[in-house]
Amino acid sequence: MTLGNNIIQKSQFKIGAKTFQLNCIESINFDNLLQELGIDISIARDKIGFIDHYEQKIYVRSDVSEQLQRETLIHEILHALLEDSGISSLNGQKLINIEEIIVSILSPRISAFIQENDLIT
Repeated sequence: MTLGNNIIQKSQFKIGAKTFQLNCIESINFDNLLQELGIDISIARDKIGFIDHYEQKIYVRSDVSEQLQRETLIHEILHALLEDSGISSLNGQKLINIEEIIVSILSPRISAFIQENDLIT
């Protein structure tokens, strides 16, 4: 399974000092993955992507539109960039709610910017 043709050319990419593996998986496998990681899928029903910072993997569902895949990938990359920069923690305390709000606001806008300016071949 792969992401839509124009979303990303590589299955691995670097963010800071880490190399992340991109994995595109079907919905049922995505739910199983969340369960294996101990994430309550009743509160994660609308999840389309997930980043595992420790395993350095980004997961995106394959059963959604290319636009939603692109936005989700950007969303997860923003999480990785914030984690790498240290901004996602303040005085050693994780700022999950603030980070999620910022990433959720920026990811569709960055996706639209990339698409509207033909920055994807």
